Amino acid sequence: MAKLRVLSLNCWGLLYLSTKRRERMKAIGEYLAEGRHDVVALQEVWCREDFELISKTVTLELPHAHYFHNGMFGSGTCILSRYPIVDSSFQPYRLNGSPYKVFHGDWAAGKGVGMVVINHPNHGPIHVFNTHLHAVYGGSKAPSQYLPHRLSQAVQYCHFIRLCRPRYVVACGDFNARLKSEIYNIMTEGAGLDDSWLECHEKECPEGMTCDRPENPFSAAKKVTRACRIDFIFYRRGEMKCVGSGVTMGKVNDGSDLFYSDHHAVTAEFEFDSSSKTPEKKLSSDCFFHPERMLADGLQNAAVRRRQQMLAFYFFISLWLTLTIVSWFQGFFALLSPVDVSELESLSSPLIGLLQSVTIVLALVFWIIGMVATPFEISAMKEMRKETQLLSQGVDY
Repeated sequence: MAKLRVLSLNCWGLLYLSTKRRERMKAIGEYLAEGRHDVVALQEVWCREDFELISKTVTLELPHAHYFHNGMFGSGTCILSRYPIVDSSFQPYRLNGSPYKVFHGDWAAGKGVGMVVINHPNHGPIHVFNTHLHAVYGGSKAPSQYLPHRLSQAVQYCHFIRLCRPRYVVACGDFNARLKSEIYNIMTEGAGLDDSWLECHEKECPEGMTCDRPENPFSAAKKVTRACRIDFIFYRRGEMKCVGSGVTMGKVNDGSDLFYSDHHAVTAEFEFDSSSKTPEKKLSSDCFFHPERMLADGLQNAAVRRRQQMLAFYFFISLWLTLTIVSWFQGFFALLSPVDVSELESLSSPLIGLLQSVTIVLALVFWIIGMVATPFEISAMKEMRKETQLLSQGVDY
């Protein structure tokens, strides 16, 4: 019986900033070149040269590759395959962070869900999806304005799968969400997929954790306290059956202390059986109710942020006008002064000029944020809320 072996890994290739990036990318390519897997989905491959290095290293075992370009730095996602890739598509996420959050690079990254159609020699087209949802900044316990963004992205991912209506589905990615979370439920109930790990293991266990593992020095550097499983390989039951799932690619087996990434890879092995009587999961609309409410809350919070941003704009523009008036009438005030203030003037004029420059720049920044960036986020959130409402009503828009 034919099998399909799949691996998904977040490579932690944060442009040129990740620790030991070049050494790790080389090691990742060498591991994949051993030919243990038929399909590989990678996330956080932000540098084009990293993708070229890996794809060149694995060209004998995985000769077919596709990188999903989007945004300023690409989507960071790619898929490598032993079998020919006959089609591809990419769905950019409408909600993908805030452009003014400079150190939160999701918006500039252009994240989305990528899909390739692999032509299996025995079973025909297999749709493989890959994504990396918005990061959780500040840790899992930190209040995040980005939860509506991640929920919106999961809804788009789910709907993309439903629209494709594929016979065979393998959906990979770093979902930045844990077991039984709203995002997890969207994938399992809304898209009708199964978690390959739980198909082969009775419950969660330390061996199945893919992120923040205590033995990984990259995780230890972040001072994390609890490992988690946020990387998944979902699939559609029916004529496919998961017969094996595991976690691999921790420490590089070269005698050094190097780890492949701050994540471990998750793997799954599938068998095909056209005579299988295993029923596919029925799609549910209940999982969309909470995301719709969260998007409504996100709209309110975004509206509050916009008011705050506009208040900051009015404050700085008022301060700039005040400083401008002071500079205009500085000479007049000097005439009225009974003492010689020429030395004071020589010091105050450059200072006032500097303050004018700073305040007008800050006013401009808050105007752009309040009049362009945040309204764009609000508009996208309104659209996604409407679409989530339709899905919650059982309508495939």
